[in-house]
Amino acid sequence: YEQEHSSSLAGFIAWFVAGEVEIKRNMEQESGEVRIMTVHGAKGLEAPIVILPDTADAPDHRQQSALMMVEVRHGIARLPFWRLAKRPESPQVSDWKAQAKEEQADEYRRLLYVAMTRARDELLICGYRGVREPPDDCWYNMIAPALKPMMREMAAADGNIAGWRLGADPRQAGEVRQPPAGGKALPDWVGTRPAPPAAADAWQAPSRLGRERAGTAELQRRVRRGILLHKLLQHLPDVAPDARENYARRAIRREGFDEGLWAGLQVVLDAPQFASFFAPASLSEVPVAARIESLGRIISGRIDRLAVTAGEVTILDYKTGHNWPETAAQADPGHVLQLAAYREAVRQVYPGRKVRAALLWTAAPKLVEIPGPMLDRALAPA
Repeated sequence: YEQEHSSSLAGFIAWFVAGEVEIKRNMEQESGEVRIMTVHGAKGLEAPIVILPDTADAPDHRQQSALMMVEVRHGIARLPFWRLAKRPESPQVSDWKAQAKEEQADEYRRLLYVAMTRARDELLICGYRGVREPPDDCWYNMIAPALKPMMREMAAADGNIAGWRLGADPRQAGEVRQPPAGGKALPDWVGTRPAPPAAADAWQAPSRLGRERAGTAELQRRVRRGILLHKLLQHLPDVAPDARENYARRAIRREGFDEGLWAGLQVVLDAPQFASFFAPASLSEVPVAARIESLGRIISGRIDRLAVTAGEVTILDYKTGHNWPETAAQADPGHVLQLAAYREAVRQVYPGRKVRAALLWTAAPKLVEIPGPMLDRALAPA
């Protein structure tokens, strides 16, 4: 709205209402919960199992509103009409009432379609019958004549009919269905032990390639510090220069670290040799996923900083430790392998462009570019 209109609250409200924006609950994800909702609320959603708990009721036409919208002039317009209860009615009013009743029935049947198409795997249709028989036009009595001829009875413990089923019986968790006689035997891990992990296509972050994770308290603190510095370097370039210090100090203090960390970040952001990496056109925390054939696996990670120009692409990876190499040859092989995997993935996105990769030690600050031949050797088969 701000891009196309002048600043006006009244104008914004009118624009918003006219746009007929519909906000829906995002409930597509399976969360291991039982959700109770109306059919209206379930529109557009899907669930593995849907239960319609009470389908034996029908709309009560006695509760129909006295206010009706009736068509005039051959359907060109609809006008409100207030009908009086228990009064003599003209034939026209009787027709209008019958039309309103039919529209209500159409909506009731349409909602049945919505309800029955929400299920992905199983649909359970239930109903309750008391002293009175359910009305003929209830959902249950609409469904039963169409489906019962195709279904088989399910007996309850007392011998009565518990219900009808269409399709195969569900299998309980852990139940193993044996093959027919003479068929191929199932693998020994079916139902008896977990299947072997699929290692070839396992997703792995490039930062974990060739490394084992340790769990000491000191290492966990260093990891938290590194995550904080990465987040600040992600967001600070977009903060006004005169507001960066306050922004950084509050974030550092909130995470329980020494506010002196800001001094090192300030040097990195203000250094002329790093300016191109933090220019407005550069990208931060770029997600990347690709199959690296030489590794025989799929990598999935985030590039700390990516500078893209017409001729080349430069990958920058932050390192927040205090042991930095003086030359590329002294760089940690794990860091080199990480950059090599990133470079291979970026090449698939920008074919034909030169792709460079460098490590930036924030505590120094020091930039070490890893030459292409080193990156090639890191991915070469052993």
